[in-house]
Amino acid sequence: MCYTATDPVTGEVMMSREDKVVLVTRVDGTYVCDHTDGTRITRYYKDVDHNNFEEQGDLGESRIWFIRVECNGYASVIFNQYDQSSVTVFGSGSSLVTNVDGTYHLSHWNGGQLDMEREGSVLYTPRPDNDFFLAAVSAAESGEGYEGSEGEENQQLQPRPSISYGSYIMRQNSPICCEAIDQEGNIFQVKVNGEASVINPGVHG
Repeated sequence: MCYTATDPVTGEVMMSREDKVVLVTRVDGTYVCDHTDGTRITRYYKDVDHNNFEEQGDLGESRIWFIRVECNGYASVIFNQYDQSSVTVFGSGSSLVTNVDGTYHLSHWNGGQLDMEREGSVLYTPRPDNDFFLAAVSAAESGEGYEGSEGEENQQLQPRPSISYGSYIMRQNSPICCEAIDQEGNIFQVKVNGEASVINPGVHG
């Protein structure tokens, strides 16, 4: 059994089911669904720039739709209906972006970044305020650091960070299985046969 009530002013419709699930739908297509165990499912959208994203919908609206699933005591998950990616937000502040191409991006609460690629390589980038990281940026005179997103959904829309000094790379399907770059640009490599080498940028260009 389901009871329905409509707000004549806003056009919102509230449905209350016999199992105590409550669903509120709005005229713009958004909705909120509350379950008895505390789980809340929310569908919402974000307006985007025409220059950056293709137009969506029959009306040519530049909107990206998201579905957020949350419950007290559990990590929240946000699904991006535009690129089919998702971001899991943990209580500590860490987040994990999962993409349909099999790549992952983990943002630790302390600022560290971990990128996992399809071919099995993993790139770790230290937090921007790390002393080692700051020394690397200063030595490179780049003045560039990783810029965090303004919101949870924005993490799925920004470009992935590039390889920088202070990063560590692990590979599964490559002759070089481990690689690290220090603040002076020196590259330390370990091959699958156990051979180690150091490449000095001042010597090798």
